[in-house]
Amino acid sequence: MTVVLTQAACATKMREAHVATPAQAHHCADTEFITSTQLAAVPIPIVAFFMPRITFNSPDSSDVLAHCGGRQQVNRHVQANYAACVPTIFLTTVVTLGIVGVCPTFVSYKADVVD
Repeated sequence: MTVVLTQAACATKMREAHVATPAQAHHCADTEFITSTQLAAVPIPIVAFFMPRITFNSPDSSDVLAHCGGRQQVNRHVQANYAACVPTIFLTTVVTLGIVGVCPTFVSYKADVVD
């Protein structure tokens, strides 16, 4: 039960309604590892813990699905799993005294692509 709750709290999904796959479409699916970085707006040690953060390289579904290419994509599905982010961002933020936090994310995607 705990694993189900952990996965549900740490996953983001983007799914479109399922439509019939065109005959000329090919299936595209893969998994990608994306690391996003959070930087404090004022990078002064210890003060940075209380500052707003700027996020670089966060996962975006349109960027991930662009790897599939094609003119048209149907039955698109993107899932991001942030389970590894919680301990990693905590440790990197503490070690850098609040200046930088690193969040590793596993993103899986699939789509039917018409060229």
